[in-house]
Amino acid sequence: MGMGVLNYYFCIDSVKKKLYVLHNLKSERNCTLTHFFFLNVCVKINIDLDGRVYMRFYKKLYKPGNTLCTTVCFSFLLTTFLLLSPTAYAQDSDVVFDKVKAALIFKFTSFVKWPDEAFDKDNSPLKICIVENKTIYNELKKAVKKMKPSSHPVEVFYKTWDEDFESCHIIFLDESISRKFYNRFEELHKLSMLTIGDDEKFAREGGIIRISENNNRPDLEVNIDSAKDSNLVISSQVLKLSKVIRNKEE
Repeated sequence: MGMGVLNYYFCIDSVKKKLYVLHNLKSERNCTLTHFFFLNVCVKINIDLDGRVYMRFYKKLYKPGNTLCTTVCFSFLLTTFLLLSPTAYAQDSDVVFDKVKAALIFKFTSFVKWPDEAFDKDNSPLKICIVENKTIYNELKKAVKKMKPSSHPVEVFYKTWDEDFESCHIIFLDESISRKFYNRFEELHKLSMLTIGDDEKFAREGGIIRISENNNRPDLEVNIDSAKDSNLVISSQVLKLSKVIRNKEE
């Protein structure tokens, strides 16, 4: 099995009806040892940033596997990995969650449609600009290297907040500087730019997609009015997994 960027164990206690998510354990044996001895179903997930997902299923010897529990587990996986296949749950570090954001940003290139006029040529690159966050920038650079050839090859750029962004198709604004752009969203959206950020008010102030962490899992907010203003079509799969909001009424 190939090594993924992220490793997760989805472990189920069918007696207590709880799902536990364990991150980056050294081996699958840890899933059934020590204080996790009561867990009787484990699914190991290997995730690459290019979207490949590897799964391995384990049954605990302590108790026989529960069919209902297994069904619930894979239903859960099917739902969460429909869009968020390169994402993670139960994160402790800001750096690790930045990798989750990078994976989501990369995935949005397949779930958002830009108007033809957003590209100079049929084979013009799709440019992702990361503002003031080097962790996300570095993760995206790794992902792009593994990307298969496409009509619009993805290019990633690191920028400071005071640079020019007119050539960007996607712009991620780090929380530390995103408020500097609240009065520029209208200008950026006229350029059919997908604005993404993680500030608490990002989508409500006119940004298109906000990525946040809620109970150790990523949540999405999508401002459909801003997306419409940008002539962007966001997949229904994204919208189903997001909180949809509208711009403030005048």
